[in-house]
Amino acid sequence: MSRIHLAQNTSTFREKFIDIIPYDMQLKQVLANGKQWALNVGVVLILPKEFELTPFDQISPEMKKR
Repeated sequence: MSRIHLAQNTSTFREKFIDIIPYDMQLKQVLANGKQWALNVGVVLILPKEFELTPFDQISPEMKKR
């Protein structure tokens, strides 16, 4: 599971948990040259307009440790 800190305004933030679906690490993709390589994996996170990523300096030290 991955964590992202989201701010509603400059003085508050919420910790959101995002489930990342596990995949088979043995899967390979075929490159343009025909060789097999590790599978590229990405994620798209869609947030409402009112959300912003919390500035790193506003996150408490105990939250940074997590």
